[in-house]
Amino acid sequence: MTAPPLSDTWEWDGREWKHLSTSGPCPRSRHAVAYDSDRGVAVVFGGIPREPADTWEWDGNSWKIVDVSGPEGRSRAGMVYDASTKLIVLFGGRLSNGEMLGDTWTWDGNEWIQVASDDLFARSRHSMVYDSVSDLIIVHGVSFGGRNEMIEWDGIHWNPIGYSLPRNVMKALLPPRRVYYAMAYIESSGTVLLFGGWDGSSSLSDTWELIME
Repeated sequence: MTAPPLSDTWEWDGREWKHLSTSGPCPRSRHAVAYDSDRGVAVVFGGIPREPADTWEWDGNSWKIVDVSGPEGRSRAGMVYDASTKLIVLFGGRLSNGEMLGDTWTWDGNEWIQVASDDLFARSRHSMVYDSVSDLIIVHGVSFGGRNEMIEWDGIHWNPIGYSLPRNVMKALLPPRRVYYAMAYIESSGTVLLFGGWDGSSSLSDTWELIME
């Protein structure tokens, strides 16, 4: 039996976990979260069950609901903070009927604005990172059309990384297709690290590094 979603909030200080709160957003999983370093708040959107369309912010002490009129409620979306524009960027996800989305939204702390809609890159269960050196947002994953690709957001458009390379060459350079993986940007080395995931039949434990030049 699957365990029900939780609504507790915990903090890691580098040595141990500390339980902070059980109030705030309703119990959920597969939601999107990003940290706005300029305003000092963590932002949460969507999730399951019922694909809520609410936006919450955590200021280090308590949760506050800040919007219920933004993107359509969804789960399995990607979200990250863009330090150059000082905006939270949300991309993709899945509706309760199983439809995958390819829309892109920004959150400035006051309102959501849709900045792009491209079903060509629609996907869910992906991860996003912000590359502060290249000033790009990077996503890996399988698109609605079944393409295993890595794409980048330049603030206006999504484009495949390495689109100028022959398709067979680019395919060989990518990690094998997967969902539910994790990615992080390492500023000191200017690389993106990808770990694990699920390939449709089993969990993965491989680690990949993307070097942006």
